Amino acid sequence: MTNWKTYRVITTIRGSHQTGVNSIESCVKFCLDDWVEYSNGKEKYIVLPIHFNYYQLIGSWQIEQIEIDNDKTRYQESGNIFDSEDISSVIRASSSTSMDSVPRTQDDYSILQNRYHELKINNKEGELEKFIQEQGIDREKVWGLRQAYQKLIQSRENYNQTNINEARESIEKIKGELLKDGEFTKKVSVDNVQKLCRDCEKIAKLTIEQDKFYQQQYEARQEVPPRNN
Repeated sequence: MTNWKTYRVITTIRGSHQTGVNSIESCVKFCLDDWVEYSNGKEKYIVLPIHFNYYQLIGSWQIEQIEIDNDKTRYQESGNIFDSEDISSVIRASSSTSMDSVPRTQDDYSILQNRYHELKINNKEGELEKFIQEQGIDREKVWGLRQAYQKLIQSRENYNQTNINEARESIEKIKGELLKDGEFTKKVSVDNVQKLCRDCEKIAKLTIEQDKFYQQQYEARQEVPPRNN
């Protein structure tokens, strides 16, 4: 059964939500004009995770109205974030929503994805900065590691074996230097270096995706013919 109800969105609030002992998830809170039914009572809001998917699409536009299936929400406590897999069956953009509020082209989705990458890069870089400060790791070597992973990923996409080998050599060289530094500082362990490599690789992947977006936007602008005055 379903029990879809239309709500007017009063405001949206971005923030974070504790989902475990050491886990915090970014979320968006929709403040509404009417009551949503939950297992522990009724509230005039719903909390959703921020990811690049259908539910982030809703949270990234100032949509005037949304629809919520109260038959689904009544099985969950208010304030909890809905599971990512189930969210599309719980909330949707109202059919009466102004079309100016809804993304209609592939460019709209590309812009959303770029915002997602920016958010992920900023979060990862913040975590990385905190980690290297705690471990006393040389920042220049971390930057070199990020550049090497970026070169490795791009070389794999282009099937350039020479550059792949060079990037791998650079990564192994920096890893060796970090471990050698750890012999003196007693902080940089093998586990720390492996974690550092994983973080640098993730940031490199996100950076490449973001660079592709900027390149596509630049090429699209070059294709637009000039206006006649």
